[in-house]
Amino acid sequence: MTFRDQFSRFAHFYDFIIKNPIEDILELIDPQKNDIILDLGGGTGQVAKHLVKYAKETVIVDPSVSMIEKANKKSTKIKTTLGVAEKIPYPDNYFDKVLIYDALHHMQEPITGLKEAIRVLKPDGKLIIGEIDPRSIGGKLLLLFEKVFYIYGTYYSPFELTKILKEMNWRITNYRKTSPITYLGTFSNHK
Repeated sequence: MTFRDQFSRFAHFYDFIIKNPIEDILELIDPQKNDIILDLGGGTGQVAKHLVKYAKETVIVDPSVSMIEKANKKSTKIKTTLGVAEKIPYPDNYFDKVLIYDALHHMQEPITGLKEAIRVLKPDGKLIIGEIDPRSIGGKLLLLFEKVFYIYGTYYSPFELTKILKEMNWRITNYRKTSPITYLGTFSNHK
């Protein structure tokens, strides 16, 4: 199994195990009727199925065929694209908002993925990132679980992620813990 398709084996039961904090995500994204939103690594479309109710266009880019197939069954309004975060198949300045929820740590090259997310964002766009906090007890247990099942990842604490994005001229505008092991932050360009 390659790094790219590591989630195909989980697609059929992913939604039963993983529950995303939809209300928190929607509040921070604040989808508007003219927004074009990218759910990068959006998998089975758990979040995208809610975004399509508010946004002009909702796109998932994900490397797993099985996950994309599940997303397509959730809503015909979700535009799905098979692809990787490190080479997003969209032009510069295309999206109003980019969401990376529970996906950054699974990117083969997370820094490149962040740079690509920023590239496809409009200059006044909003980047929303939700991640596992590797410092929490639950986060440490999840990391152990993922290693047992050969799910590869690079995890960043909120401090580390904020520092990385600050070096790219992005600043945090909102932050919250969404569970004992997860956090969610919004970032904007401060050039």
